[in-house]
Amino acid sequence: GVFAGGVSGGCLEEYILRHARELTRDRSATVLSFDTGSGDVDEAKPVLGCGTSIDVLVEKLMPDHLEYLQQLASAYDSDVASIVTCTINGDENSPTITRRCGAPSLDEATSNLARLAMSDRRSYSEQTNAKLRSLVHYVPPITRLVILGTGDDVKPVSDLARSLGWHVTTADVRARHARPDRFPSADTVISAPSWDELIDQIQFTDNTAILLMTHSLPDDVEILPLLVNKQSAYIGILGPAHRRDGLVQFAMD
Repeated sequence: GVFAGGVSGGCLEEYILRHARELTRDRSATVLSFDTGSGDVDEAKPVLGCGTSIDVLVEKLMPDHLEYLQQLASAYDSDVASIVTCTINGDENSPTITRRCGAPSLDEATSNLARLAMSDRRSYSEQTNAKLRSLVHYVPPITRLVILGTGDDVKPVSDLARSLGWHVTTADVRARHARPDRFPSADTVISAPSWDELIDQIQFTDNTAILLMTHSLPDDVEILPLLVNKQSAYIGILGPAHRRDGLVQFAMD
């Protein structure tokens, strides 16, 4: 088997991977429970040292899982928040698993939990009745980072944002610097003859952070007023506070 991600700090993965094929040979899914040690018959089963417990759903990979993962990936790339639900129904040794990605849940209890998750912008897990466990995952809108400027110091910022799963746009009026080969971690690299034309090509949302990293006072003076009416959650300006305050005052005037 091959590791892809993890479900713990590393103490459970090898055991799960080693037993997963056998556990799902005659069933589509099963639930493994781990805790701090309760005299389990399986002496090779890991004992958690963190003072808590964890249940792990193990499933046989089927074609519908791939479709679900594609839907989940699309949800994470969306500018709109959504809910993913999973219900585990029946005996833990051979439960029935039902998933919904952005669609209404099958039962009222899970639907109520989904509405709460969307309202609170957080995920929930709840035993909704004796045999039904509902998992509701809140998928936030994608975070967009727009970096105006394409100097060498933009590269590590772009890399870091991409590692967080953000959508990264780098943009500059200098076409020789705004090249995809210079910013391989950026999703979009844009250039245009002027800043107003360039900014018109960029998608801004309420979940967008904007960084001015032009290293040019005239450029920032031109750019900042263009951003006043754009949707954003944050605007950062490279440079000392007195430079920033002067630019903000200019934009307000």
